[in-house]
Amino acid sequence: DLAASGQAPRFLAHTNARGVPVRALLLNSGFVAVAVLLNVLLPGKALVILIPVVVGAELITWSIIALSHLRFRAREGAGVFKTPLSPITNYLCLGYFALIYFLMTQDPASHAGAIALPLWFCGLLIVGSVLSRVRR
Repeated sequence: DLAASGQAPRFLAHTNARGVPVRALLLNSGFVAVAVLLNVLLPGKALVILIPVVVGAELITWSIIALSHLRFRAREGAGVFKTPLSPITNYLCLGYFALIYFLMTQDPASHAGAIALPLWFCGLLIVGSVLSRVRR
């Protein structure tokens, strides 16, 4: 469980008497409700708004995974957790993600997502830095 191990907000780890993570379910249901509300308020445009958000989240997540793998192998040695064609595959993935981001900047429907992505990433870095300092 991510919340119990400190990798997600602690308040999400709370469960009821039957072990159901009610808070986490309510939060997830809230995100679904926002998506439904967007679809009601902006019929036919909700998907255009949400896709760049999802793509941005994926780009950030998988880029961090690729960079973490490169850093881990540099620190621990190439013999640990071998992957086919590594590190070339890490760089190919990062290049592919850069291409996806570039294509987002070229599509008028994705401009808002392309602008928000670096801002969102900077926000994540700031929040992570603050939480790291608070935990120390």
